[in-house]
Amino acid sequence: MYTVGYSISLASLVVAVCILSYFKRLHCTRNYIHVHLFASFICRAASIFVKDMVLYSGTLASETEKMREDDFKAEMGPSPGQRSHLVGCKVVVTLFLYFLATNHYWILVEGLYLHSLIFMAFLSNKNYLWVLIIIGWGLPAVFVSVWASVRASLADTQCWDLSAGNMKWIYQVPILAAIVVNFFLFLNIVRVLASKLWETNAGKLDPRQQYRKLLKSTLVLMPLFGVHYVVFMAMPYTEVSGVLWQIQMHYEMLFNSSQGFFVAFIYCFCNGEVQAEIKKAHFRRSLALDFKQ
Repeated sequence: MYTVGYSISLASLVVAVCILSYFKRLHCTRNYIHVHLFASFICRAASIFVKDMVLYSGTLASETEKMREDDFKAEMGPSPGQRSHLVGCKVVVTLFLYFLATNHYWILVEGLYLHSLIFMAFLSNKNYLWVLIIIGWGLPAVFVSVWASVRASLADTQCWDLSAGNMKWIYQVPILAAIVVNFFLFLNIVRVLASKLWETNAGKLDPRQQYRKLLKSTLVLMPLFGVHYVVFMAMPYTEVSGVLWQIQMHYEMLFNSSQGFFVAFIYCFCNGEVQAEIKKAHFRRSLALDFKQ
């Protein structure tokens, strides 16, 4: 399920990045941030495919063979091939965690940018784009590098993805902080939208129409802010079995893998400016063909 979801998201995000990069009229701070967000989704999907290929696609020895070789491996140590495989596995896992963190932080950057436009309106200058780039790509590199250094020095066992260790909090806490901050930004923006909607349309629209408008705006914002991350965030993985765990895993895999597609669909393919530029380009091409004929 998540392989299909990430594949669809990857294809749609690549097309969205090409569209926003190709048309010069679409070059602005808001779309630059969208491109970086799309790129973080692309890197996340690609790193997941690479991680799965490295960890799970190879031919693994059976459990019986592993048990028979335990004593020999303990005395002789890992072979050069095994050492190189473990090094490559650790690099892949580290890059996967980095791109996972950058994806969450670029979602946070989108929330900060939209929140600032509504409340402060000071981030329209391109100079602030570099600050947002540092937040989106730089901060995750710091705590993921700290995690990799700690694992390499204190808990360098097997492939870092297979051995849990006690170091997950180094990258989990910053990611959870980004999710929580973005959720509160989302709630605040929805509150402002509701108040503005009722102020501007007081006595003009039926209350049900106002609720529909607010619901539509909220649903559009939810993929951008990653609101679905909050639903099961308070439920830790205490028991990896049972109905609740199955529901949680299927929920997370479905929404996490398809989030990139929804973001690209809403903020690129359904964007009026993007549609106008595509129509102009199609009209110019048709006109040029008519002149040639």
